[in-house]
Amino acid sequence: MLNDTELCGGESVPTNIALVCALTVGIERNTGVDQSANINRELAAAAAENKGLFFPAGKYRVDGNINVPTKGSLVGSRTETTLFYSTLASAPSIGDDVYANTVENLMISDIIFDNITVSFYGNTKKNIIVRYNAFINTKTLPTQNQVSVAHGNYIVKGNVFMRGRNYPGVGLSTYKNNGSTISYNFLGSASNKDKASTYIDVRTQNLITKLVNAKNAGQLVMDDDQGNYVSGWYATDELRNSSFFRNFFAGNTQQMLFNPQTQVEDIQRDHIIYIKQYDNVNVYQNYFTGWPTTAAGQLKFRNAENLVFAANYLDTTNFDARPYDHSPKLFMRNTYIFNNYIKEGKVTFWQNFDDSDEKSIDVADFLVFSNTFSATDMTIDRITRTARNRSSDFYITQSSNLYTGTTTEVLASNNFTNITLEAMRAKIPADKQHFLTMAYIAPQS
Repeated sequence: MLNDTELCGGESVPTNIALVCALTVGIERNTGVDQSANINRELAAAAAENKGLFFPAGKYRVDGNINVPTKGSLVGSRTETTLFYSTLASAPSIGDDVYANTVENLMISDIIFDNITVSFYGNTKKNIIVRYNAFINTKTLPTQNQVSVAHGNYIVKGNVFMRGRNYPGVGLSTYKNNGSTISYNFLGSASNKDKASTYIDVRTQNLITKLVNAKNAGQLVMDDDQGNYVSGWYATDELRNSSFFRNFFAGNTQQMLFNPQTQVEDIQRDHIIYIKQYDNVNVYQNYFTGWPTTAAGQLKFRNAENLVFAANYLDTTNFDARPYDHSPKLFMRNTYIFNNYIKEGKVTFWQNFDDSDEKSIDVADFLVFSNTFSATDMTIDRITRTARNRSSDFYITQSSNLYTGTTTEVLASNNFTNITLEAMRAKIPADKQHFLTMAYIAPQS
């Protein structure tokens, strides 16, 4: 049994990393007084001794940016509810956006951020973990993110992303990351918690329950519809050697989002995920739905190489490879699309110009095989490519792309070469072969 001097606000301080109890160094909870200056001061002092801060359950008002140094972890209560909130008209940020600053070896964990973002930027950021946090009521411009991690290697795991009607914007942004993993995150409304249970872990499910309980207790405001996202994930440049897996993304299907500034629905959607100019990225065993069924609501992949897109569940959305001629990378090489479940959707390739001797998109091994489709209309092409690209390296195994519960082959446009499944599998690199036996995960019914 711990005595009072070993407790922090009645809770045991986690021992997996070195932490100082925030309450013992002058940081106050449940007072309604801004604690940002106190947190900045004490986090710097703790980090100088290679320690972070532990915040036991309670509400902490944070109206200023928090500068996170090396080893400056911020950890909340795992079993109870630690809530950071801001009253400002624009969300403050926790992290470090100074490009030249070295920040490494820390975690931000188990905190509900009400109108607060997390952001790290700079090529000397590394070994940073952002896990099991919730982001809600985030007041940002529609193009801004709830979590932004740039350069370096990050683990973004088990977080809950929510945006109500008055809080449109982006969920996660990665920029020039190398060696990062994004997994077990939940995006959308709390009503989807049970449906997502086959993807996210128990800790993330418990975090959604915390949010609902906090709403019911009057600690925060939360709309029923929390899927008001312009985009769920932006990876706008040079994501390398990284994986995106076991994430549950379920936005809403509104064509345009409500704009609090103009008071009308005039904010354009911009894809469930939008990833371009990447190299060696694995996207597998995720669930994707929501967003309109127009070109603005698909999974968009651009001007890149070495993608495994395997064992995902696409619910009323498309996989869309969509290279453009204004990218410095005029290629779509080694794109492997297999073992996915695609409900009322397609696999497509399109580009915005006709290949010529002067300029073209270099396509190598665009492979589509062993996917399961479900659709009311089984007479249309579900695997398509534009004739604007003149490459002959588009391959399908026709007999392996089938409609669920049938032996009916999925129709493809004429611009694919049909090869055997054995030949197709042989094209997958040795270090990616283990994905061939991976099955998609169905959502909880």
